[in-house]
Amino acid sequence: MRDNKTGLDCSYLFWEAESRAKHGVYAPKTDLDEFSPAFPQPFLQHRNEVLPFEQFITRIDAILKDLCLTAAMRTEFIVYWLPAFQRIRDREQLIKFTFVPQEAFQKAATIHIGAFEPPKTIGRVFMLFSGVDPGSNVSYPFVDWVTHVGQDQEAMKDTEAFRVLEWGGMEVRD
Repeated sequence: MRDNKTGLDCSYLFWEAESRAKHGVYAPKTDLDEFSPAFPQPFLQHRNEVLPFEQFITRIDAILKDLCLTAAMRTEFIVYWLPAFQRIRDREQLIKFTFVPQEAFQKAATIHIGAFEPPKTIGRVFMLFSGVDPGSNVSYPFVDWVTHVGQDQEAMKDTEAFRVLEWGGMEVRD
């Protein structure tokens, strides 16, 4: 990829959102149809898995693979968040995590692809996570994250097609 504005060649694009309430509105969202980075707790409470650090890295790698992230993407995802995962471990907490469904995420952060041809598919993988004390939260073990996120695996695996895959995450702190 080439950034036409700067002339930089990139293997991917990076952006970071600010998680603050818009226009001074501080009432938390409670429905799961629209994700709000300012109030992510409803998504983390709705459907999640809770694992110790020792099991988490292997599990998250498998989930990201199912969600069509390449080995390089999975490695960068884990390495980027590894210090946060380790801080949770060092507090002797478990890692609670979920993924935001693409439709809900799209309402919080729209994506428009300016290209000569539209992509065959757009995949958006966004994980929320936090540390929790052992025994304090319900876990829904081994959720079908592909269905939950709404990822079109078949279209995403079509290497002949123009595809867009966005991935990211957010640590949720109380």
